[in-house]
Amino acid sequence: MGPCLSLLPVGKPAPEGPYEMQSEESRKWLDSKAPLGETGGCSGDPEPYSKQRPKHFTGQSNTKIISKFALGASVPSLIKYNVGELSVKTMQNLDGADVDVVDGVLHVFAGFATGVEAPCGVWSSAKDAFVIMPRVMMVDLYLSVDGKPYTDGHVCLGEPSFNKDKAIKEIDNTNVIMVYKHVEKPLENALRKGPSDGSKPWATVVSDKFADCAFVHLPLMYQGDLDKMNTAESEAYGHSLVAKFSQALKTAGEGTHSFTLSVRPRGIVDVSQLDEGEQVFQTVGLINKSPEDVAARDKGFEPHLSQFPPQVLTDANASGLTVTFTMGVGSDAASGAAPSRKAAEFSTQWPSDELEECVELARSLAGKGPCGRKASQMGVGKLAHIVLVGRGIEQKVAGSKEWDEFQCYALFKAKNGSPDALGAQIFFRPRKLKVKENGIPVPDPEWESSAFGMHSDTIEIAQPIANKEIDAAIQRDAKYYDWD
Repeated sequence: MGPCLSLLPVGKPAPEGPYEMQSEESRKWLDSKAPLGETGGCSGDPEPYSKQRPKHFTGQSNTKIISKFALGASVPSLIKYNVGELSVKTMQNLDGADVDVVDGVLHVFAGFATGVEAPCGVWSSAKDAFVIMPRVMMVDLYLSVDGKPYTDGHVCLGEPSFNKDKAIKEIDNTNVIMVYKHVEKPLENALRKGPSDGSKPWATVVSDKFADCAFVHLPLMYQGDLDKMNTAESEAYGHSLVAKFSQALKTAGEGTHSFTLSVRPRGIVDVSQLDEGEQVFQTVGLINKSPEDVAARDKGFEPHLSQFPPQVLTDANASGLTVTFTMGVGSDAASGAAPSRKAAEFSTQWPSDELEECVELARSLAGKGPCGRKASQMGVGKLAHIVLVGRGIEQKVAGSKEWDEFQCYALFKAKNGSPDALGAQIFFRPRKLKVKENGIPVPDPEWESSAFGMHSDTIEIAQPIANKEIDAAIQRDAKYYDWD
């Protein structure tokens, strides 16, 4: 036996699936001793799912949720909540709770020992054994109030003003979500068709952050700066979800109500482009090779996966994923008014001797270049305000290239003068190139409008904002400069 040869011990699993996520078959992997890995090679000794899966959960948020919820084989999933703040430490079990909302803030978290992407099958051959999981970018939420199901079927992605069709089209918007091209069509089809079992969710939240994540964050009620409401995992849908829940509370009306909430991830399995290395599924136990490699070697692999449905649902009867609680709805909550986005905060660290100059520069450049094009695309009216962020003008160097830049938001009002009409808040960077990439100085360098992101001509942050919030920002920032 070679120095790096490992063997799968007796007891390796046979091919399985498909089955629903969080079903008994799916959850059995949490305490299964069956080894997963490679028969021969240098990828290390085979280990069971319970040893390998936690290694995928990186970041403090996952660690805190798994610990606080005590997730594992005995507690496969659990839903908790907190009010008044976003803190894992103060979370309580939601099932059976009498929720007393504090300061209009209610956060709900669903935790999963398997991760949001749970096992739905297994591939095993003479060479490999690994668990198969669907790619999850959707989580269906089922809501009943006082026994009445809410079956709106809305898709929460992007801005709260979007209808279902426009929200689905946001999967092409890399400012909001990152969806690989080979995933776009299966995801769009699933969102348009709804769950394959014919059930009717109240809402479906969409994010690219559910992979290797142990929880789903559901901000349901919030007051204040909406951009501080979300976790990284919920930023694609959080604002829309808060607005959707506010409408549910309006329908329920004032008084104390009984709420039943179910949280069911919905995944995708697609092998139509497997031979091109662009499969849509996840694995645990497949190390140092790709599914394309496995398919080329094991002729039964692709036919096995072809049995899996395009949509893999979560078992509707899975324990820990349906909760019933009571909550009082006051007059403010019952109004249906969702909180609106506030303008970005003006930097308190801006050098006073640069402030007026930078505001005037930003004013002169906001209507040009990528910022101006984005404003035109969004159909907004005139520039109304500039918000400086960061610490002032920065000197940048990349190789031989040198330039100055600063960061700011340009706020454009809506053409409609109504206080609630939506204008735009666009993040861009005025930039002055001083030395080119070839090391040649730029004669008479001038400031120009540039984007902020991976590409200098692509705006990555452009947010709708109400006219009334722009007016509030103008009044708030009057202590820094006089716009007129």
